[in-house]
Amino acid sequence: MQELLRHANSRITLDIYTQAMSPEKRKAQTRMVKMFLKRDGS
Repeated sequence: MQELLRHANSRITLDIYTQAMSPEKRKAQTRMVKMFLKRDGS
């Protein structure tokens, strides 16, 4: 991922993406996935 995003080091990649995964955001993402799968008939 670091190479694809052209980050100078892996710490930058980890800092960006671990901050984006707070428990609240994880719950919201889970709800959206469940809604999508339910709508899709899965």
